[in-house]
Amino acid sequence: MKNLVCLSITLILLGSSAFGEEPAQAFLDGLRERGYHDVAMAYLDQMANSRLASAELKSTIPYEKSLLLIDRSRKQRDPKLRAEQLDQARQWLDEFIRTQASHAKVNSARSQLGTLIVERARMQYDASEVNNDPELKTESLRLYDQSFEVFAQLQSAVKRQLDEIPKVLNTRDRKEAQLIAKRKQLRADFLQTEMYTAAIREELAELLPVGSAEQRKCLTEAAGMYDGIYKDYRTLLAGRYARLYQGRCFLRLGRTKEALGYFGEILDLSNEPEALMTLKAKALVMALETWLSPEERKYIEAIKQASRWLDETPDDRQREKEWIAIRFHLARALKMRADEAKRDQPANRLLISQSLEAAREALQLVAAESGELKQPAQELLTQLGGAEASPQEQEPDTFTAAQTVAKEAMDLIAPTSSKIASLTASLQNVQNDQEKKSFRDQIDEANRELVSAEERAIHYYQLALQLADEQTPQSNVNLVQYFLSYLYFVKGDFYDAAVVADFVARRFPNSPGARQCAKISVGSYLKLLEQASDSGTDSEFEIQRLYAVGSYMHDTWPDDPNTPQTLATLIPHLINSGAVLRAAELVRKLPESSEVRGGLELITGQSLWGKFLELQRSDAKAKTSAVPSSDESPQQGTAFDGDMKARLATLKGEAKSMILAGYERLPEEPTIDQASATAMLSLSQIYVEDQQFDRAIEILEDPTLGPLTLLKAGHAAVSNPVYAEEAYQTALRSYVASLGDGGQEKMERVNQAIESMREVVGNDEAGKRRMLGVYVTLAQDVQRRMESASSQEKNELSTIFEAFLAELSNGATEVGVLQWVGDTLATLADGFGTDDRQRALRLYQKADDSFQRVLSQGSVDHALKNQVQVRLAGIKYQLGDFQGALSLYQTSLKRDPKAINIQTAAARFLQSWGNEDPSRFEQAIEGVDPIWGWAKIAISTAQYEQFRETFYEARYELARCQIALAKSSADKSRQRLLRDARRVLNQTVTLYPNLGAWKPKYDSLIRSLGQ
Repeated sequence: MKNLVCLSITLILLGSSAFGEEPAQAFLDGLRERGYHDVAMAYLDQMANSRLASAELKSTIPYEKSLLLIDRSRKQRDPKLRAEQLDQARQWLDEFIRTQASHAKVNSARSQLGTLIVERARMQYDASEVNNDPELKTESLRLYDQSFEVFAQLQSAVKRQLDEIPKVLNTRDRKEAQLIAKRKQLRADFLQTEMYTAAIREELAELLPVGSAEQRKCLTEAAGMYDGIYKDYRTLLAGRYARLYQGRCFLRLGRTKEALGYFGEILDLSNEPEALMTLKAKALVMALETWLSPEERKYIEAIKQASRWLDETPDDRQREKEWIAIRFHLARALKMRADEAKRDQPANRLLISQSLEAAREALQLVAAESGELKQPAQELLTQLGGAEASPQEQEPDTFTAAQTVAKEAMDLIAPTSSKIASLTASLQNVQNDQEKKSFRDQIDEANRELVSAEERAIHYYQLALQLADEQTPQSNVNLVQYFLSYLYFVKGDFYDAAVVADFVARRFPNSPGARQCAKISVGSYLKLLEQASDSGTDSEFEIQRLYAVGSYMHDTWPDDPNTPQTLATLIPHLINSGAVLRAAELVRKLPESSEVRGGLELITGQSLWGKFLELQRSDAKAKTSAVPSSDESPQQGTAFDGDMKARLATLKGEAKSMILAGYERLPEEPTIDQASATAMLSLSQIYVEDQQFDRAIEILEDPTLGPLTLLKAGHAAVSNPVYAEEAYQTALRSYVASLGDGGQEKMERVNQAIESMREVVGNDEAGKRRMLGVYVTLAQDVQRRMESASSQEKNELSTIFEAFLAELSNGATEVGVLQWVGDTLATLADGFGTDDRQRALRLYQKADDSFQRVLSQGSVDHALKNQVQVRLAGIKYQLGDFQGALSLYQTSLKRDPKAINIQTAAARFLQSWGNEDPSRFEQAIEGVDPIWGWAKIAISTAQYEQFRETFYEARYELARCQIALAKSSADKSRQRLLRDARRVLNQTVTLYPNLGAWKPKYDSLIRSLGQ
């Protein structure tokens, strides 16, 4: 056979001196379509070394071989051989993608790779189910994630290719017409890839434990992806299918109302074209399944919708899969209606008979068709055969009788649950398929019995409460409520469980079941909190109730050993939900002797510190986005500033006291884990924030738990690179701040910390940026200390930091470091102001030198050069070199005249220079080439909303310059300038009444002109 294959291929090749790309591809496709995989594979092997094969064909051989092997694998029944074939196909696809990254077929190859990995994932999962092998299941889940990543990469690649094609193309131009066709294909590929990506997430959710956080996360992600597809392609069939699948995800998430809303949208669509009819049928099947679920039981709606659909669609579609499913669900709804009618008093025998007859008729049609619903239809038909209404069970009419019936049902729950567990365990050891089916059938039947027992118990316990009267002992009522809250919890009705349990615990705290009810209440609110978290909804109610129940248990049963256990359970959940202050309050309620208190203090303190840092960052961000003041005097603080300072102080104080308390409880040989290591790092950071640098160093270098000690030992608890980066940064800040106490020894520790930090962040561009961020933080530390320092302390700080900067910049050529050194030196100089002008000038001169070194580097780009020159200009001004500053501004603006930030900086400079030379006020107004001045800045920014703040500033400073110029002018000119200033201010206030933070400034300046 092998010789025959080679001979046939050789004859084909000899028959053509140039077997072109398109015939070769057509030949391959033909062999594959006919199932001649061996022949096609031999042909590709021959082509790999043939001089007659084109370079294009040779480049795609791994890809074509992979397609052949994938097709062959789908006909392979031996799972082991099929897995080997798919793994080989994957290797070929990987080779093609790696070596032919720019090939036109690489997108298809990535798509095939993603699909192949999904097939392998399914195989692994099926094998894990058969063999009860958790490792195979884990491998299956990993493969699903791999497939998702492949399609995500493909999606990004297709988007890049789309972005490279011009938006406007000429259909009459041949090359551009080809681009139009390519764009159309790429758009289709992109849409298909989006659908694949979402489908993988949804399919993965099917394999995860029902109701688990992981499953809910996958379903939520899939729903979000489908939503995005629908919004982008709502007029296309694919977009509408995305809407259907989004509804399916919501259905599995328990968001039934939203799911039915989406199904309703689809059912409201037209029946044309025919493809829409199939989509609508699928949507109706899902809607019917939802209406007939135990939670909904809307059988009337199901009967109405299914009957109308079957009556209005043509006969030639009645045997299609979706139509058969609709008829099956119609039968279920009819049976449900009959069952409900049997419960009526008196029973409506005519309705029961008609419903059952119609159900039998529908099921006979379904059972006559082959397919997955054939057997269920036959089984349901058997149940309905000859069925008549059974007499109604007599309802109890006293509390005791109802309680007795409920107790009988309750007594069935435990043995039935044990039976299910036993059958499930036995099933794992069964190999025979027939026996497996028998076990599964028994498990299904036992589950039905369990649900029936739970519903029966709930019904009769509820009836018992309705029948309770004044003669009913309260202890019996409490017992019923306890069982009812437990049953609600088991059923998943967590809100009802919490309400009933909370009522008993609070109203009757001394009753036998009160403490158990409190635990049910806690468990229920924890479940509700989890649901709120998974759905992204507000969880303040659940947090408040958990805190309230925990506090109540502590206040009511302080000596109960279950109380601290419950509080210890609650605290991490409150922390994870962001309620760290409430968690801290519960920590303090734990007994001093509690073994878990110390650990929870460390965890809670660390969380409080994290909250402090988060709030501090958001506060800093809010302040940097505010309008800067150009007045000589600082803006007044606001009440909000005071509130924020108080909140920050509270969080920091709470964090510090909580971590210290946990630290003091640690045994002599504490357990070193991630929580304790993180808490120690947080404590050292708090000491740095409080400028207690010696204490910070003491914590960092603690011989047992010190972050630096653990890092040096390579302890697993500090293996996270982020931890190492934070620890070294904290150490660096502490060492630099205490340089004055340790001389050269401290400087060596600074250098060691810098080197360790560099090792962690790396020496690439991202690492250099991170290091620069650390240096900026150091400068901010110094700036904060300079602001509150005395003259002597400023001198000491300056001396320390100058030494550090000199060491850091010595021989440095890194632009970012040199720029930061210059900025920091200038910041130190600013801190002296007029207190020590000579020292300030010396520091400005050093900053000047550092910036000059930046500009001398050949790697400085256009934007950075502008930034440095503007900063340098400000330093030149401080040094009294006004012409040098002017020259730098002019140089930058000749390079980029429309840089508004530089134009405003130059105008401010000229305005400040006016204090020395009043003629410069006129230049600040009118400009000096290429500096625009305030007048042109105002004109240029007036029409742009994004420059509104700059416009307000320009008009305001223009008036100030006119006022300042008037003071040095003759009387006639002075009056004109003051008149012009009034006009500028009044016109601006009139035309722009919503001046925001500028309004009080304008009003104040206008009032000063009126005097």
